[in-house]
Amino acid sequence: MTESKLSNKDWLVETYKNELSREPDNEGMAYWIADMEERGQSREQVLSNIRLSEEYLWLQKQKSSD
Repeated sequence: MTESKLSNKDWLVETYKNELSREPDNEGMAYWIADMEERGQSREQVLSNIRLSEEYLWLQKQKSSD
């Protein structure tokens, strides 16, 4: 299934797996879904914001020190 055919929820689950190496928690899922569906953020904007998160930056730092 292509990315554009995924529901926002399915896209977010895949994004969490790819970017944060985990499933989304309920709070994170609700926040990012609301960002897209209520606040009008695009998937690209949500992805950019996930990549600015402390968790993502910490994971990248861990990967670079391996």
